[in-house]
Amino acid sequence: MGSRGFQPLGVVFDPPNSPESHGELIAPAVTFLKLTYPVGYSHKAAVDNFLDRRPNEILNIPQIVVIDRRGVMCAVSGGTGGDPRLEDEASLRALIEKLL
Repeated sequence: MGSRGFQPLGVVFDPPNSPESHGELIAPAVTFLKLTYPVGYSHKAAVDNFLDRRPNEILNIPQIVVIDRRGVMCAVSGGTGGDPRLEDEASLRALIEKLL
């Protein structure tokens, strides 16, 4: 799908109630998960804000966020109003195919 414009990205953030790692968890995550796409770091508060996660809401990991070519977030897997079908490979592929 990459040749048609698809670009996956990963975002590593610190677990709840832990000190900020300032990105030190990126390399271990990439190695452990054998990731082959770009991975960056974000502060947990910024992730919660982006996902509109409330303090008492459990954050499922991984969170899948699909952003179209215009930069519009068109699907999210978890949280209020999230679509758990994005965790199904066939459903996720179908959505991405439609956007490409």
